Amino acid sequence: SGTGAMVNMAQRIGIESVGVDVINGPEHWFINHNLAEPLYLGVDGTQRVFELVTCIEVAEHLPEAAADTLCDTIARHMARHSLLAFSAATPGQGGEHHQNLQPAWYWRSKLHKRGISYREDYTQQLSHLWSWVAGPLQWVAANVQVFDK
Repeated sequence: SGTGAMVNMAQRIGIESVGVDVINGPEHWFINHNLAEPLYLGVDGTQRVFELVTCIEVAEHLPEAAADTLCDTIARHMARHSLLAFSAATPGQGGEHHQNLQPAWYWRSKLHKRGISYREDYTQQLSHLWSWVAGPLQWVAANVQVFDK
């Protein structure tokens, strides 16, 4: 969840949302969890799913051995006909604490095996929009991929 900005904004405009990170925010909708381990969000034995899942610049911070666990967690929490906005640092990209720099096709392959389809059309649109956003995440426009289930 990083700073929690996206989750906090969604909550403020009435969208039920949850943030997961190893850095826990003060709000009750943040869950402190290491995504190298499986995550199950549910209520009364029912798996919780979401219409939109975002995983922005997280995967490269987990060991390669955790890539399948992360993809399983993402798939488990995507509702039918939902979207996933995903980005991860690629080989040669600088950054702090990067452990698993992979090309985009690596993540597309792993997610495809879980019934999640790459959407080139949405990816191009979101990448274009993100290219106009200045700030600390300037590389996201090049890394973002959009998927549906």
